[in-house]
Amino acid sequence: YALSNSSFEVNDQNVYTIASRMFTCNKVRSVNVVYDDDKAICNCNTPLSTKFVIRLFQAHEHTGNVLVEIRRKSGCSLDFQQEYRALFQAATYGEAHPREYPIHKKAICKLNKDHTMGKYIPLPKGIIERSLEMAQNHLRLEHYDAQMLVLTDLALTTDPSSTETASIATKLIFLEYTGILEFVINVITQKMVVHDDDERNADMR
Repeated sequence: YALSNSSFEVNDQNVYTIASRMFTCNKVRSVNVVYDDDKAICNCNTPLSTKFVIRLFQAHEHTGNVLVEIRRKSGCSLDFQQEYRALFQAATYGEAHPREYPIHKKAICKLNKDHTMGKYIPLPKGIIERSLEMAQNHLRLEHYDAQMLVLTDLALTTDPSSTETASIATKLIFLEYTGILEFVINVITQKMVVHDDDERNADMR
């Protein structure tokens, strides 16, 4: 089984503690969760219709650590970013934070056409700026998996097909959130080694 780039490892905690922390986090953030006991997977659906799954794996048997995989299935990458960070904080530090904006506001890049009739729902004011600020802060951390998730989501956010967010986000990155631009340039030009594993460095580039 190939883990996604959005997986991370939690040290010195057992599976039951981490599962309990993530359950509390989802409850606090009003995320609907359906548990599949046969497949040992949690199917999650946020108030903004972003769908993702959670899996827990035992890491190397001598470490006692736990691998957490959070994989987005559909929905807005900005919404997923916030859920991922909240679950990361919960699993790693036992902190459960409520959502950062009212759930009735549709912070969705593009919903399923069956729900939107092919139209875009406007993003609430400031959501792109908050997302880029969090992304910039996470890129400064020496955590490979978090950095990979941020870069993946930035690629989706600035994709020209995301007509509502791409031009705004790109302009903000060049003018205000230059730390993101500097990080990407340093990785591409190989001035920054983000991981001891050469294959992981290649993946990030």
